[in-house]
Parts: sequence; structure tokens; C-alpha cells
Amino acid sequence: MAKTGNRRLWLERLGIALITVIALGAPFVLGFVFYLGIRPEGITLNEGDLFRETHVWMQRERRGPTGIGIQTTRAEAGPNNAQCARTSLVFLHWRPNLGIDTSGGSCTCYAVEQGQLTASPLVCQ
Repeated sequence: MAKTGNRRLWLERLGIALITVIALGAPFVLGFVFYLGIRPEGITLNEGDLFRETHVWMQRERRGPTGIGIQTTRAEAGPNNAQCARTSLVFLHWRPNLGIDTSGGSCTCYAVEQGQLTASPLVCQ
């Protein structure tokens, strides 16, 4: 009988914690979506960094907002000691139906020439 009482107590605590997280997180999420709605260019983190840039924006069509786009770039080792930047695109759509599209992205390799990073014709692995 003590095990059932213990389990019930932990489930109650977990439920309260979940409700607290949702109650405190919802205003943040709604505020963030509102901010993206009034700022067409979105938010860019680490702007200008070829290997760590992140961009978040609201996707719009003629009928209004249709989703949120997230572009992230991360560094990868490339062939012949080149440094590559892999860019991933993720779209969260709510119009015409709810869905996530992760099919976009690209990869560009860079090599150091005369102390400068320049785009290289090398192909990412």
C-alpha cells in the first residue's frame, strides 16, 4: 500500500510541475511569436559568423503569417583540412495545415588563403 501512495504522490508533484512550466512558458512563447510578427527581418544570433549563425523569422504569404522559419549554421570538418559550414532550415507551418519541414539546407567549405577565409570548391562530406 505504501508503494501506491508513494507513486501517487510523485505523479501529483509531476503534474503540478508540468502545469507550472506550461503556465510560465506560455507568455514567453506568445510574446516571442508577437515579436516576430512585428519585426519582419526576425532575429539573428551571432550575425556575420560563418560557422555559428542562427536566424529566426516569421514566414508570411498574402493571407498573413503561415509559420516560423529557423536557419542554423554549424561548423564541420571538411576534406583537405577545409572548414565547412552546414546550414539547416526548419519551417514550422500552421497554415494550410500544421507541420514541420526539415528538407532545406546547404553546405559550403572554406579554405584559408593569404590569411583570409574564402569559399572553396571542395564538396562537403
